[in-house]
Amino acid sequence: MSSNAFETVLDKIPALASQDRGVHAVLFFGSAGAGMAQAARALARAWLGEEGSPALRSFDADRCVDFQLVEPWGAGHRIKESAISLAPTGQKDAFAGTPMREFFRTRPALARNKVMAFHGAHLLTPGAANAMLKTLEEPFPYAKVALTTDSLGKVLPTIRSRCLCVPCQHDRSDSADPMTRVFGETPELAARVTEHPDPYQGLWALLESLPTAPIYAADGLAERFRETGEQMGKALGGSARTGHLEALRCAAAFVRTFRHNDPAILARLAEAHRAVENYAAVGLVTDSLFVHWVGLGTRTPDNWV
Repeated sequence: MSSNAFETVLDKIPALASQDRGVHAVLFFGSAGAGMAQAARALARAWLGEEGSPALRSFDADRCVDFQLVEPWGAGHRIKESAISLAPTGQKDAFAGTPMREFFRTRPALARNKVMAFHGAHLLTPGAANAMLKTLEEPFPYAKVALTTDSLGKVLPTIRSRCLCVPCQHDRSDSADPMTRVFGETPELAARVTEHPDPYQGLWALLESLPTAPIYAADGLAERFRETGEQMGKALGGSARTGHLEALRCAAAFVRTFRHNDPAILARLAEAHRAVENYAAVGLVTDSLFVHWVGLGTRTPDNWV
């Protein structure tokens, strides 16, 4: 993440941590390397206390009793339910720290708040994600949670809806064309778009046509989307499924840029991404996606910006 982009995210931290704001859970999302972990750490510091306080001195020394970091571990490299709720005695591969519910059961010892950070929110097991919902829905006043993900579409929608979602992104050169700036969410992705422009240009044209597309065009648009995904897969040296996932990623980036994070469409895209990743029939997934998308998006082009 470039310094300018990271500074933009850091500028938001004081407002996010303000007691008056009342924010108790923040999900930082973006592409790998976009600074989500650094942003989560900065927010944790702001939640814990003032500069020079005993809480922050202990935090900077990695021994703050009021802060706990959770990262994927063990078999499957997932965040398991034992990180949220007490595991049965003797359970193998259980979380080594204090489970979330137990951690927040007591008030902070030194800090203003108690904070847990979860890196890789998309790697929460279904059991862990569902167990976390209770804490996110009815938090103690001093309980704060920072989460990060580089795969927003894989995060349980009920988790996303209970968090303030904050995007982290790489700076993109002003000299780059709009398509490369939007689809190229990291330097590596920008290079991919530049190297194989044809399928990306086809997808860009399709997405630009959606605001005025009539509902009866949904099937044809879905077919075009699949064809574009197959072309992307070939260009990238992968399978058609790889290309379809790339096309869905780009579509989500387009919506985040031009539709102000339209929740209805982003939710549909996230569901489609999860389904395709889990080997669902691409035809059924994209047909359903575009029936809803064209229905939601039949509006003038001015609404895109």
